[in-house]
Amino acid sequence: MDENPNIHDPAGLFALREGEEDRAYSTAPQKYAANRALHWPRGKVLGGSSSLNGMIYVRGHRTDYDNWAYLGNAGWDYESLLPYFKRSEDFDRGESRYHGQGDPLHVLSQFELHPVNKAIIAAAVEKGYPHRDDFNADADEIYGVGVCHLTIKDGKRHSTASASTSQSHSTYSCIGAATSVRWDALHWRGVHPGW
Repeated sequence: MDENPNIHDPAGLFALREGEEDRAYSTAPQKYAANRALHWPRGKVLGGSSSLNGMIYVRGHRTDYDNWAYLGNAGWDYESLLPYFKRSEDFDRGESRYHGQGDPLHVLSQFELHPVNKAIIAAAVEKGYPHRDDFNADADEIYGVGVCHLTIKDGKRHSTASASTSQSHSTYSCIGAATSVRWDALHWRGVHPGW
């Protein structure tokens, strides 16, 4: 379950590190990070890693998805996946070519920046880096400086668990870890209308 209050409080992010909800994986030593092994949080709680990550909502670059399709994975190109991204989100600035509204996952883009963050962005723009208002909207170009969107709603973390369930559910059924699984069928109750 996701009963730990630090899961829901964005400020509780660091208290979750290597706690009982974190599988506490580490990467192999990274050449370009002074050969350090980096913490790789993976959630073992309802909502998975979205219940303990940094709440940053960035989908990735268009070419990452297009390369998957190029490698033979039909339907995994950016344009094929964009409707699913849109159908999953409730973007606070409304629906657009790149964003959906009224769906489960709240995406926060309008919030007051700390003065230090504003100064860093202004300095980068002054040095010639392009300002990006939305790293998810300009899917062809994500190079630049700006702020990332967040999965926070009403001041609380909006994980996939909180986006897809409600307080009216009295019990949750979670899939545990297994070494071998064969699925004949997977049934989900409470699917969002229109999916």
